[in-house]
Amino acid sequence: MSDLHVLHKIKEKPFVTNCFMTEYEIFDNYDSCNFENQISDEVFCFFKRTNPDFENMFFYASQKALLAKNPIIHNELNIVTEVFVLENEVEKSLQIKNWLNSQGNYHYHTVFRMNRVKQEQEHDVNYSLIQNPNEEDFEVLLKILEQNFDKYTERIPTLEKLKEFKNSIYLIKEDNQIAALFVTEIKGSTRFMHFWLVISKYRGKGYGELIFKYCLNCNPEIKRYTSWINVKNNYSIKKHAEFGFVKDRIINFIYLNTNIMKEKIIKILEETRPEFDFREESVNFITAEYLDSFDIITLVVDIETAFDVKIIGALILPENFSSVDAILKLIEISKNAS
Repeated sequence: MSDLHVLHKIKEKPFVTNCFMTEYEIFDNYDSCNFENQISDEVFCFFKRTNPDFENMFFYASQKALLAKNPIIHNELNIVTEVFVLENEVEKSLQIKNWLNSQGNYHYHTVFRMNRVKQEQEHDVNYSLIQNPNEEDFEVLLKILEQNFDKYTERIPTLEKLKEFKNSIYLIKEDNQIAALFVTEIKGSTRFMHFWLVISKYRGKGYGELIFKYCLNCNPEIKRYTSWINVKNNYSIKKHAEFGFVKDRIINFIYLNTNIMKEKIIKILEETRPEFDFREESVNFITAEYLDSFDIITLVVDIETAFDVKIIGALILPENFSSVDAILKLIEISKNAS
């Protein structure tokens, strides 16, 4: 039985998927999957390298597989899974969440889409500060994106891809240094608003609003603007609304597997106490005095920021910070409680 035939069998029953690629993109001329995969009667999973540091997992799973928590076995160390649902599909999203949790995947961030249709253009604004990047800007631009945006949720482009976007990337510079940027992409009559940022030392000068307005007014052929925003980014949500964007019904839940979660936790621990080796699994961080009560206070703030979670006071106990696994469990409990 070919890979494509197995997929068709799964799709004959009630099923869920996070894949929006066409069959032409997934399968070769012999109906075999183009990507490393795991296939059963109830689950079709494949793994696509979308970033040098991780693979994205795509799946088709029957309702029966979700409820039975049929396992996925994959040797890749780092996996990111994105699940798109409509905001009224709460039951389906919970089923997928429970299934992914059973595979060692953890809910990391939630983003939603905001859109704006073409509106009357503003013609009385001075946009002379705004320019497209030159060849020397791209490496600096990529470094800025990597330092300010999350590679697991933001789909940071490669250097080559950035260069392809050249005519839809806008910069404001001071003393030949990038002060503000907006990386967008145009497909047909839609502008996708990817990365909007004012470098911290240049904030308060109106650059963010100026460059945003320029993106909305510089190309009369654009009929629609769309942007994905983290649900916790209240500032960006507010600014998009001020520019006429409205939320639509599509939500994207992003999951990281255990390996990525642990690496992120270790990085936070190392930044707090760089003199200790937090990769020693046999060490109790509390009894070994790697962490004290003041460190725990710092960790709570950093963990809440990194993982979009609120840790209640009753859970801020030494034993919940005694190991990487204990902290991972604390994050999971806090996510489920929020």
